[in-house]
Amino acid sequence: MENENIKASSMPKFFETEVNEKETMEKLQPCVVQIMDFRIEDVPQYGEKVIVLCQHPDVKDKLIEISKVKYLQENALKTSGLWAKIDKDGKFPKNSAIGRMLAHIKTKNLTQSRGVNVPTELDENGYLAIKAY
Repeated sequence: MENENIKASSMPKFFETEVNEKETMEKLQPCVVQIMDFRIEDVPQYGEKVIVLCQHPDVKDKLIEISKVKYLQENALKTSGLWAKIDKDGKFPKNSAIGRMLAHIKTKNLTQSRGVNVPTELDENGYLAIKAY
């Protein structure tokens, strides 16, 4: 019944449908992806987050979205969202996730990052994050 419209005649059966105990959604594996574009997403109560739109070799028909970066901080791996924070000088803070990502891929801004290939790895929840270390 996956991705099917529910017909009125099948409603009683639908209400008896149980949760599948198997993982039904395949997660993408870490690999090198190409940064294609960016968008900003408003996250209520937290602020604005940069979403990196990437071409993944296993996904041919659309761009994937990555919104986290993994980097080293004090000899420990840290995963952080790409929060759109600007400092008093109108720049991304050097130690922010965006600052660390840009420094790692050796670009000065997000626009220059379009077309750059970046490695990814899984975060703690099994989603892709840009590897910046």
